[in-house]
Amino acid sequence: MPFFYRDPSKEAISVVAESRRKRPKQPLKRECPFCVGNEKATPPTTAQGPIKGKNWKARSFHNRFPILEPVGSFKPIDRFFWKSRGFGEHEVIVESDRHEELFQNFSPQQLSRVFSLYCNRFKALMARDGIEYVILFRNHGEKSGASIPHEHAQIISLPFIPKLLEKELRETSGKDFYDKLLEKEKPLLENQFFKAIVPEFGRFNFEVWIISKKHHRSMLEFSKAEGAAFMKLLAQVTKKVFSVTDSYNVVFHNSPKLGDMHFHAEVYPRTGHWSGLEFGTGIYAKTVSAGTALKKLRKA
Repeated sequence: MPFFYRDPSKEAISVVAESRRKRPKQPLKRECPFCVGNEKATPPTTAQGPIKGKNWKARSFHNRFPILEPVGSFKPIDRFFWKSRGFGEHEVIVESDRHEELFQNFSPQQLSRVFSLYCNRFKALMARDGIEYVILFRNHGEKSGASIPHEHAQIISLPFIPKLLEKELRETSGKDFYDKLLEKEKPLLENQFFKAIVPEFGRFNFEVWIISKKHHRSMLEFSKAEGAAFMKLLAQVTKKVFSVTDSYNVVFHNSPKLGDMHFHAEVYPRTGHWSGLEFGTGIYAKTVSAGTALKKLRKA
């Protein structure tokens, strides 16, 4: 059973899930639990994209080695040094039926299937009692924390709003932060509905944000055209980031159940490692300026 722990000196929360040590590490294709034909190696399907012939095109299921579990409830034992059951859900979204297919090479049809599955699982997990926030993210490459190379996303529901997101919500809600940011930063890529930028204040070398030009609380508010435009732009950004590193994270910033956050996605290329400076102070040392990153990514 996983447990949450709180460090009140830093407002930091950790979750201990010892079963995670059993996760498979970089399995071969024939052993990959995310491949077609190996469905018995995962928990039952919670949702899936359309089936062509005998195969699904995308599917989701509960993580076999979850960080959190939907058992009991979130009840901190101590208000100060609190400890609580690791209550929540943790699902995997396998984004392709093809082991080697990279996200940046997905067809428009496959991107549409994947986006529909994202929305399906986000809506389902957000509707659970006792849940305040749902985070959707993608890890690619060993430096990103991905243990399986087959393209996939993960979605986790939480019984509270994490402090980092709470601060983001407090500092941006009801303000014109994103409007100013969109106006201030030169675009890496842009379409009718979204703009991809390389923020000067990014924590990672070559960090990219994809921001909705219209205020949406979450991706559930996108029109069909907006959903297609977002996924196409994300694939284009991913391809550019892939030119500098094969390891990256994508985090989708949707609003919590109670709150009004401007939807955007943040892409974190993993080109190096954090040191004591980053972990000890929250000050992030980078070796590539936003201007240099923008020039290099534009050429990719």
